[in-house]
Amino acid sequence: MARILLTNANNFLTLFPIFFIFFLNSSKIPSSSKEKCEDTTHFMQVKKDRKKRLERQGVFNSASQETAYLQDLVHKLSRVGQAVEKNDLSTASSVLGQSSDTDWVQKVKSAFNKLSSSPEENTEVETFSSSLDSLISSVSKNDIEASKTAFVASAVAFEKWTTLTGLVGKLKGL
Repeated sequence: MARILLTNANNFLTLFPIFFIFFLNSSKIPSSSKEKCEDTTHFMQVKKDRKKRLERQGVFNSASQETAYLQDLVHKLSRVGQAVEKNDLSTASSVLGQSSDTDWVQKVKSAFNKLSSSPEENTEVETFSSSLDSLISSVSKNDIEASKTAFVASAVAFEKWTTLTGLVGKLKGL
């Protein structure tokens, strides 16, 4: 009987490190499953993002009129920026018009609405619209400093929006 206990004790001492190592490594089993789950989640997110990009690309390809309105905006902002930089608010005014109710502004806002899909994009559209209104107002009041500030705010918001939507490479002059 003593021999059986001794053998069992030797077996226990021999097997204990193996069980101990297995126990320590067993914590890795769930993390391995967790990694597989994270990989699957990441794969599904990549797949979803790709689908969104392809859908968005289809929208951009079918929105040639809206892209043309935005290209016109790039040219107008360029001319206004040059005029404001030279303190030539009469030229800026002739490019912008007297109010934000002009035809070109309405077309640009329509293009923004059609091509914006995320909350971040819509936030930049609101920022752009507000700063464009301020730009038109300050130019009509001959306020050069306010015009410069509003121009920069408009340009920055438009640039952020084009980056968010992926149009930054499609519009010339940015």
